[in-house]
Amino acid sequence: LVERVHEQTVRIQGIVGQLLALSRPGRGNVVAVDVRREIDAAAELLRVDARTSGVAIRTHGRATIEAQADPAVLQQVLLNLGVNAALATKDGRSED
Repeated sequence: LVERVHEQTVRIQGIVGQLLALSRPGRGNVVAVDVRREIDAAAELLRVDARTSGVAIRTHGRATIEAQADPAVLQQVLLNLGVNAALATKDGRSED
């Protein structure tokens, strides 16, 4: 039991460490980014991701959206949002 508690404590410490690292502003590669292009690129990746199979991936909005961001971080955020949305959609479907 003590060993299990220790293993889970180490696991939780790792998760908390990752969350703290994400919450700290990094130096990153902040540049002007075409957000629309990043959204479309993420949508293309999501369309072939096994976790999103059976879910229609569509994008809507303005043709151009610009922001200051780290493109790699933005891409990861968009992918995470897409996967989470697809999984939530799958969970909410009835299996008729």
